[in-house]
Amino acid sequence: MKYIFVINNPITELITEKVINSDNNKFNKKNTVLFSYRDYKSKLGFKIVRIPILKKKIFFFSTWLDIYKVNKTINSINDEYTVFLPTTGFETFQFLINHKNCNFYCYLEEGLASYYSVSEKNKTHSNFINRHSNFFLNKIKRVYHLLNFGTIIVPYSDFFDVSNSKYEASYCFSNHCFGEHPNKIVLNISFNKNETLSNFETILVLESFVETGVLKKQLYLSLLEWLFNYLARKEKNIIYYKFHPDQIKSGVSKRIILNLFDKFKKNEGINFVEINQSIKLEDIAFNSMASEFYMVSSSVAIYANICGRKSYSLYNQVINLQPGENFKNYTNTIPSEYFNIVNLIDEN
Repeated sequence: MKYIFVINNPITELITEKVINSDNNKFNKKNTVLFSYRDYKSKLGFKIVRIPILKKKIFFFSTWLDIYKVNKTINSINDEYTVFLPTTGFETFQFLINHKNCNFYCYLEEGLASYYSVSEKNKTHSNFINRHSNFFLNKIKRVYHLLNFGTIIVPYSDFFDVSNSKYEASYCFSNHCFGEHPNKIVLNISFNKNETLSNFETILVLESFVETGVLKKQLYLSLLEWLFNYLARKEKNIIYYKFHPDQIKSGVSKRIILNLFDKFKKNEGINFVEINQSIKLEDIAFNSMASEFYMVSSSVAIYANICGRKSYSLYNQVINLQPGENFKNYTNTIPSEYFNIVNLIDEN
């Protein structure tokens, strides 16, 4: 029996490490393989194999080639396997669990999406897959699917399928995670220990709402201005902040945010200190007992909560600013359990 772990981000890498370390007699370098999804670069000391993303394409011969590559990789393992993955809701993962060599599968926590309940996420996933579809479009989509995958992958699959006979367990870091999953196994979390991160207190988690079109530039600016006035009343004189990678890449909102920092430094005496991009906010939460985080809906709140820290959401303030349809659609992607983790700021 072999064990395959699909890693697509730092959280799946961390939970993979914890699962492996929880039973060193079961998992070893001879029987454990890491599959890199979306070209994620893992630092764990196990054999790692890049797998292509299976998805429907206009040039479906390219899809067939990707299927061949994934199948060749699985066959090279030359054994039956259990696969650990973040979801079963997409074609690559369906191929892995329905392969003849797959005996069982387990879910791995991957971030915010793992905090949906089974019923909540499957409904959201279904709505996303089938939106803007009518009878005619569904027929075309069915033919399109058959041209790409034939009958080896079903046209639609649940994001979380815990009723399948191959389902074995779900591994996570919090009781808030994987609502309605049977056989949930909660492991202890640990980020990088670093004494230099022990003195961070008030931390602003900047999010890429402007870059992704969820909020207009001026509205996001008004939101931050409200927050800085709120923190000034609480005599918070130093605010640590970290730009989202999308903000650094595009610079659309970065410039106006820096100008706002200058304004509040001049008028309110607040000092803004940038956090280096190489530092993970989760590492700060793990190391700094005094840290508290301010955001709208970042997954940082989840891992700060697990580390025993407080997080505060500006969600109510966004609603007060009447953000429009794009934000309304975005809120449908936030698990309801998230609001049991984060503290909503109700002050006007």
